[in-house]
Amino acid sequence: MSDLWADDEAAKVVRNTDPKRYCMAHMAQYGSYKDKDTGIKQWTLKAQRMAYWIISSSKHNPGTERAYCLDCINELENIDGTPYPIQDQLRDGAKLDDAWWKLSTPLHTLGDN
Repeated sequence: MSDLWADDEAAKVVRNTDPKRYCMAHMAQYGSYKDKDTGIKQWTLKAQRMAYWIISSSKHNPGTERAYCLDCINELENIDGTPYPIQDQLRDGAKLDDAWWKLSTPLHTLGDN
């Protein structure tokens, strides 16, 4: 895998080179089935979309990797029609640090009295 941009302390994004590494969003959406003859779990054809980018976290949930195809990355970068590149999202998340965690935590868990 080759680095896309400089590794920072929060996350790293690399280009996928493994053709058997599929997009996690497609796998979640289209699922798998059990082969009738062998009993082995197989991904449906629509779920077998090769991942293009692999994003790994080193700060929040260390070791967690997410793999996305180009279509899914484009969707993540343009949620409401406004471009917000993944690298900027990661950079902003690193700047927010623990404040990000508080913003993303449901309110009822922060201070029920």
